[in-house]
Formats: sequence, C-alpha cells, structure tokens
Amino acid sequence: MDFTHRGEYREAKNTIVRYEEVLQLLNIPKSDPLWGALLSQRIIAGNDLWETVKVEELDELVAQAHQPGWEKILPLMLIRQAELNLRTGRFEIGKKQMDVLLGMDLELKNRFSCLVDLAVWTFSQGLLNDSIKHLKEAEMLIPQIPDNLELERRLSGTLTFPLIVNGDLDSAERYAKRAIELATLLGNRSSEGTNWAQIGKIVMARGNLDAAAIAKKRAIFLFKSTGGKNVCFSQFGLAQIYLEQRKYKLALLEFQNAYRHEDYEVWYRLGESTAWAGLQRWQEMLEELDLVDQRVPELACVDFELIELTDIGIRVCRDAGQKTAQIRFHQMKSKFCEKLNLVDEMKKNDEILSSLV
Repeated sequence: MDFTHRGEYREAKNTIVRYEEVLQLLNIPKSDPLWGALLSQRIIAGNDLWETVKVEELDELVAQAHQPGWEKILPLMLIRQAELNLRTGRFEIGKKQMDVLLGMDLELKNRFSCLVDLAVWTFSQGLLNDSIKHLKEAEMLIPQIPDNLELERRLSGTLTFPLIVNGDLDSAERYAKRAIELATLLGNRSSEGTNWAQIGKIVMARGNLDAAAIAKKRAIFLFKSTGGKNVCFSQFGLAQIYLEQRKYKLALLEFQNAYRHEDYEVWYRLGESTAWAGLQRWQEMLEELDLVDQRVPELACVDFELIELTDIGIRVCRDAGQKTAQIRFHQMKSKFCEKLNLVDEMKKNDEILSSLV
C-alpha cells in the first residue's frame, strides 16, 4: 500500500478500515483471504501508530488461513502472528514461530521479513551479534528480489541500530545515509526522521553535540510533519544531548514536552529524574525514580538509551557528592543490564554499587 511505503501510517490505517467496512457491507465472509490481506496491512500501519491489533483477532484469521484459497496469504499471516507475539512480549512463542517459518520454503520477500523481525527482537534482548547476523543474512537476499528499494530502505535503517551500539560508527553512518537517501526517493518522511535521529546519535557518539542536536531537531520536524508518534524518541534524544551539555533546564523541558505514551513512561520519567538531579532538586529526582521502579518489572523491552541515561544520572550525582542518589541510579542500571543480558556491564556496575553501600 502506497501510504505505508511513504510512512503515512494514519492514512494507511484509515484506508484499510474503509476497505474492511466495505467488505462488511457486502457480507464478505471472514473465510475470504481479502480479510487476511487487509489485516496484515493494518498491523504494519498500526506498528508505527502504537495501535496493536488484538492477538485474538489475528489468531482467528490465521485459523481461517489454512483453508483452500489462502495459500498465498498464509505465510504472511504466520509472519504477522509471530511478529505480534514478539512485539507484545510473548517472546518464546514468537521466537518458535519464527524458527518454524525460517525452516519453511518461503518466498524470498517473506524470508527477508522474518529475518528483519527476528533481528529487531534479538536487538531488544541485547543480543547484538545475533541481530547483526540476521540482518546481514537478510541483506544478501535483497539483490535476488525484484523491486527491492523498499526492502533495502528497511534493512539499512534497521541495521543502523545494532551497529551504533556495537561501536561501528562508520558502518552505521553509511547505512543511515543510504536509508535517508532511499526514504527521500520513496517519499517516506517517517523513515527519514528515524534515520536522521540515528545520524544524531552517531555524531553524538563522536563528541559533536551541536551537530547531534541539529540532526535530532531535523528528525523531530520530519516526524511531526507525518504525525508519527515515534517523534518522542527524537525528543528524548535531543533532551539527552542537553543533559550531556549540562543544559538541565532545557533537558527537563524537552522530556516534559515530549509526546507521552504509557509504553514509554520509563524513558521520560528516567530522563526527568536525571534532569532534576542536574538541577539539584533531589526530592523531585527521587519521586520520578520511584515511579520508574514501579514500571521496570512490566517492561517487555529495554533500550540501550536507558542505560546511557542512568550513566548520566550517576555522573551528575557523583559530581554533586550525592551518594544516596548515586546509589539509586546504580541500582536502576543493574535492572536494565539484567533485562538486556549485559552480564559484564552488570558485574562492573554491581562492584561499584557494593563499594558505595
């Protein structure tokens, strides 16, 4: 669907809903594969809008997809089912489903989707090398698939994330720039925004905070122009740059003004607590950290940026001589390291924590 390829997910979803309404008016039974095709597109559009399709709705259509007439749509429905399970925290089920799919004789385009979805999941679990491996395997399929610019755009943008965390900034920059080039060509402003945000992260890692802020602001503009809710990540990124520059009031305002969604409450509350620490408002800092503590056990996925925020909080509290506050940030970091399976980093952090207690 053109809307989806252009990153206009709200328009895509609205168009799909209208199609579904027409099917209902025509009394088209749920056994018709048209329902599966539309639901598959609605899932794609909903991912960027953070509007997750109900698992029961998808499971019902997957059961239908084993009937005659669904042969072409069945693999796609199974991929969406596995993807939805991974996205909503049913990791073991989703992983097993992906493994089964990759063992099937899939069309190359469907195999590509499985590998990229699996890479996104392994990245969220801190398995960087596995994530890069899946993406490199997907990359090898692209030349064999016709009309592959959209696939290359998706691959390039996705591969940027683990490469940055792995410290391969030159490769990450090359893929991010290619993703921006393709997103511009395809008219996908949402993807442009995502990858400008990554450019900002790369430049920030190299120490050029002013250039990083410019890239993040460009990403925010692009996201806002499409109505994409992922604008919050760029707003968090800009606020983090302000924290690094010790512009704590600006950082606090950016976190407070960021688009709010309950799934990312931990991100903005941890950011606000770090900014409050920089302003030496210790009571406000502790109140925000208490709220973060309540939400951490519910987190299905943890981002590496949460660890970066705790590191800034540790530094700010240490420089201010606030031992109790510093301990709280170390404790928070241990929880994030555990969720990301960062064994060595957690051991190092816990040794420092032991010396403080």
